[in-house]
This record gives sequence, C-alpha cells and structure tokens, in this order.
Amino acid sequence: MKLLEWFLLWPYIRLLIVFFLVMPHFDGALCVYKHLICPCLSMDPQIVINLFNKQKESLVRDNFLSEVERYVKENGPEGLEKFIACKVSKSCYLYHCNYSLCT
Repeated sequence: MKLLEWFLLWPYIRLLIVFFLVMPHFDGALCVYKHLICPCLSMDPQIVINLFNKQKESLVRDNFLSEVERYVKENGPEGLEKFIACKVSKSCYLYHCNYSLCT
C-alpha cells in the first residue's frame, strides 16, 4: 500500500471505485457480484478447493526451491547432502525405535 501512496491520484481513484460500487445508478456492486462472486458460488465446491490447493502447492514449491537454493549458497552442495543424510538416518532410527542423534 505504501507504493500506491506515491501515486498522486490514488485517493481519487479509490474514491471513484467506492462510488462506483456504492451508487445504485451504476450497479457496481451487482456487476462485481455477477462477474466475480456468483461464478465462484455456482461452481462445485471441490473445484474451488482444488484451485486453491493448486495455488497453495505452487507457492509452497516455489518457497521450498528458493530455500534450498539459499541453503546451497550458504553451505555448499556438501552441506545439503549432509543435511539430507542426517534427516534420512534420523527417520530410519526413529522408525526402528533407536533414538540416537545423527552426527
């Protein structure tokens, strides 16, 4: 929102948008409802849930890849291999009820 404050006309544009939505002569709220809200409500709920899950997965995947890249830059590829080996060995130990820490 700080970026929008730099635009000199932003308060006036925002006022016009609110005016368009509120005034019954323009039917702005009806237009928004018909074109944005009603299609989402008339869709099968599972389709809407799948759309949100796809976007969530892409955000998580992108975040995960960027974190892996950052970790490799900081610790090198060998550090990543050690980290993965440690996690794999921990999960194997925990699975077999051996609670020793990896070194």
